[in-house]
Amino acid sequence: AGRSAKWKPAFLVLCLGGSLLATSRRFLPPAVEKEHEVVTELKKTLHSSGTSRPVWILQRSILPLLHQGRKFHLRVLFLCVGDLAAYVHDDVRMLLATKPFEQGQGDSSRLDVHVTNMGASRSVEGYSEFEQNLSLQALEKDLAEKIMSGVITTLASTISKIRAAGRRHFFTTPNCWELFGADFLVQAVTCRPILLEINPSPSLAMYGASR
Repeated sequence: AGRSAKWKPAFLVLCLGGSLLATSRRFLPPAVEKEHEVVTELKKTLHSSGTSRPVWILQRSILPLLHQGRKFHLRVLFLCVGDLAAYVHDDVRMLLATKPFEQGQGDSSRLDVHVTNMGASRSVEGYSEFEQNLSLQALEKDLAEKIMSGVITTLASTISKIRAAGRRHFFTTPNCWELFGADFLVQAVTCRPILLEINPSPSLAMYGASR
């Protein structure tokens, strides 16, 4: 990372397909594929520098599926109970950007085109919750079912891997539960839902008082 009046020195982490490839200091071993190996190698790289620089992560840009010409992401609520049962809420929300994607596809400063987060979008001129907070069922039936199937498959695989790795501190006894909110971006052409992040204690504002 270089120095300038705008950007502070930082470590750059390049990612592709969910796997860490390299940092700004050195390439990681080709055998590094599993999550714990990635974390271990990254810690070694940061520790060897002797500094506490911030870490920037660059991931491959995903061309999103559009709805009514606008980018959107999915918010999926799922409940984890005991050790371990998981339940996905059937009301998956589609959160749309305010302006059409083609107006600013190549301009990252156009928050009205790229930002789909409900809280952030509310501050954008022209925002309409009625038009930008939709059910997944707003899509054509077969497409909605395909996406929902992909969401469930991805979440099941993710939870299974976490449990198999011994990370069970959230699910210690049968009477414990926790609600999570998973965010997905749907890839254009393939319509494959790609997991972006999982949030604990998710906001329920998008579901409204009546849902």
